[in-house]
Amino acid sequence: MIQTLILLLLLIGLIALGMKIPFAVGISTMIVILTTSSRMTVSSIAQVACSTLADSVGLIAIPLFTLAGNLLSHSHLSDYLIDAANAIVGRVRGGLAIVNVLASFLFGGISGSATADTASVGSVLIPSMVKAGYDKDFTVAVTVTSSTLGPIVPPSIIMIVYGWLTQTSVAALFAAGYIPGALFAGLMILVSLYFAIVRKYPLSEEMSWAQKGKVLLRSFPVLMMPLGIIVGIVGGVFSPTEAASFAVVFSFLLLVFYGELGRVDFNKILLSTASTTGVVGFLFALAAVFSRYITFTRVPYHFARFLMARVDSPTVFLFVAAAINIFLGTMMNPTAVMTMTIPILFPISTQFGIHPLHFGMVTTTSLAMGHITPPVGLCLFIGCSIAEMGIDEVLRGLLPFILIMVIGVAIIVLWPSLVLFIPRAFGFI
Repeated sequence: MIQTLILLLLLIGLIALGMKIPFAVGISTMIVILTTSSRMTVSSIAQVACSTLADSVGLIAIPLFTLAGNLLSHSHLSDYLIDAANAIVGRVRGGLAIVNVLASFLFGGISGSATADTASVGSVLIPSMVKAGYDKDFTVAVTVTSSTLGPIVPPSIIMIVYGWLTQTSVAALFAAGYIPGALFAGLMILVSLYFAIVRKYPLSEEMSWAQKGKVLLRSFPVLMMPLGIIVGIVGGVFSPTEAASFAVVFSFLLLVFYGELGRVDFNKILLSTASTTGVVGFLFALAAVFSRYITFTRVPYHFARFLMARVDSPTVFLFVAAAINIFLGTMMNPTAVMTMTIPILFPISTQFGIHPLHFGMVTTTSLAMGHITPPVGLCLFIGCSIAEMGIDEVLRGLLPFILIMVIGVAIIVLWPSLVLFIPRAFGFI
């Protein structure tokens, strides 16, 4: 346990000094391994890191879904999703806020990325909402909060990482995510409606049935992508990796169909995809070494004994795990948090008899909050940059949405049937 304490102190110290999280994880782990009586050697460290990436075929879905999301966010294809959401919502008070949430729900069903969602939807709707008379703090708050639907609504990069770390079926995780995603979207819409009524935000523009039909018909090909992914995965037509390939191919076909192929900067798209994938892959390799080390030092066993002596309920344990994720999520990105906590918390969850899909959704929803909580909430930074506001100016409008997300996590903890219903209905469990 002393070795583990040294490891954690080194890790926290390096992060506090401003070192990038992947390097902090790697350096702190290697220092402790090489300076203690660990059974791991330099050659075994390299072997674990390389074999992890070589054997992780399922992780190919991450760069593919990232590429599909970038193709949408760097073109005008995402505008069709927003237009479709606008036609569906209709003329209601605060309609643009609801459109914001619904557009993020649809975009999340393609990319699985919160940051791509914020950049794409936010660049269109933040200026539009401000121009229509919405308060800036509320506009940014609803935009960045709804972008967290990206990791919650399948396909989700966080779910792919969780599935890899715990050897849980990613297809089953995707099936488990639809009801929680709809729940969080509904809660965000309720908060948006409340503020729209209290602050007397304007009604959205009225559209005739003919106009709605025209917009939905024009947007129909784009709407087919998330629908195809849902039907394909839940129906067992293709695996998550095949679904990611489908998303990329379909994105290219949409670019051709809408005449956008010559307008996108493919160099920028591929560079962004490679950058994101490289960081994630580096984290995975280091996570494997970190996981192997804490297994050697029996950290999960000791932590389980400590926790189970004080926590006698699976529900309480899930609340503790969610609180740990939310706290660490304020300082690190979700993937980094998972590489540190899952090797420790997941074995304990199995001892409590918690279903891996239930624990996965609690992990996913609680970590999604890290995208909008300072000091490292990347979606919050992107939203503030688009609106040209400081983070302190947005916090007042953001707090109610953070509170409603906490309530959403609590609902997922207390009612596992919300998570397990679809996987059970389609034979995943």
